[in-house]
Amino acid sequence: MLRPAPHLGYLLVLLGTPAHAVESIRLATHDQAPYGTYMPDKRFDGIAVRTVECVLKKMGQRYTIEVFPWER
Repeated sequence: MLRPAPHLGYLLVLLGTPAHAVESIRLATHDQAPYGTYMPDKRFDGIAVRTVECVLKKMGQRYTIEVFPWER
């Protein structure tokens, strides 16, 4: 029996959501290597960070990425 991909439901919800222009997207994350971590030169970088930045730049969408500690 074939099972759908675990994130397929999220994709369907996003595709069904009406799109509208926003001035800037504010993203929040935490430090978790290799997805996103502070580099020696103090910039936040990683696999997930690069992927999100690539997609948003191709869309022409302005964004900010804010890093919060896991314990809040």
